[in-house]
Amino acid sequence: MNPETLRAYRSQLQWLDDCHIAEESSTTRFHLAQQGWIRGVGSCTPYNHFHSRAGLSREQVDQAVANLEIHELPAARACTYIVPQQHFAIALALAQFPGDGPKMESGEKKLGLTWEQVNNLKTAVLDALKSGPADPRQLKESLGDKVSSYGAEGKKYGITTDLPGAIRRLQLDGKIRRIPLDGRLDNERYAYALWPESPLADFTLTKPELQAKLAQLYFNWIGPASMEEFIWFSSFSKRDAKAAMDASHLIEWQPGYFAFQTHIDDLAHFTPSAKSNPHFLTCLDNLILLTRNLALHIDEADRPLIAQIEGKELPKGSLFDLDNHPIFDRGRLVGLWAFDEPNQELVYTAWAGDIDLIAQRAADTETYIKEQLGDARSFSMDSTKSRQPRINLLREQPNYHG
Repeated sequence: MNPETLRAYRSQLQWLDDCHIAEESSTTRFHLAQQGWIRGVGSCTPYNHFHSRAGLSREQVDQAVANLEIHELPAARACTYIVPQQHFAIALALAQFPGDGPKMESGEKKLGLTWEQVNNLKTAVLDALKSGPADPRQLKESLGDKVSSYGAEGKKYGITTDLPGAIRRLQLDGKIRRIPLDGRLDNERYAYALWPESPLADFTLTKPELQAKLAQLYFNWIGPASMEEFIWFSSFSKRDAKAAMDASHLIEWQPGYFAFQTHIDDLAHFTPSAKSNPHFLTCLDNLILLTRNLALHIDEADRPLIAQIEGKELPKGSLFDLDNHPIFDRGRLVGLWAFDEPNQELVYTAWAGDIDLIAQRAADTETYIKEQLGDARSFSMDSTKSRQPRINLLREQPNYHG
């Protein structure tokens, strides 16, 4: 297998070929169905994803959230993802299959929580939300002594009250949904609202059918992938992953890599472009997060430089992440960047690609962040203070730009 070909092909499947900017079909909902569910976790990733691929503004994405065209839901591995409307039920069913019995966390068991208590509180939350959306603080005040507090003992298990557990279970049931308090996806402060038309109301897939459906989506999103990459994303057992892949009629394209026949046919005629095409993405971007196989995107000669900038040793295998945001060019990692929020400045270093074009894309990205986002956090706990050492390392590089 030629890694340059695979990573460039994945980049094209992820709409990083500039062919979809300002297309009328580039609505957020359609785009998510094509390029995969997005991890938000309070970062700039959702906005960067839509802007880098389809030229969408923050306001367009926020409006899609308000219209319920897209929504952040528990999904694969019980992690939250931003998914399109047509996948709401699939995402929720992956987080907790409707046919499975409810599960009690070990900490809840040790604190003596009972199913009667859980179900009573769930009913109370639903009743409280009949008057309109409420955040957790408002719900706790409204419910009063119906919420049980666990004090110091509960802190040992990360459970101060039983309210978060009730809210989480109602989300998994599709009975309530969370709403970003300011309408934006780059924070983690929410209110909760009733969901009268639950996505799970008409859900009929069996578990094997659901798992096969995820395999179909996944291998369309990213193209040829290994079983190990699919297992990482799905958290399926090896047996379930193989069954899902077999049911989806995937074909072994290269040793250990499976794909649909349409992708195999495309690859037979695919040649990576000779023209540089850099993109300022995020460390949670789908190009790498769907497989978490960053090693595929790194040229061996670049590894020492990347390790120096990242301030850590890079393992030879996959399943490692970047601390800085990446610059990719036709699937190759060619630079790293961060946003200096106090100075409202994008800083970066690039060691390959068209340097002039990279500088132009850097200026465009900086303008977008300053005018529409204000910051470019990697995750909810990312702060100006925690980011400063990474920015300092970037500024020390011979190819630094800022």
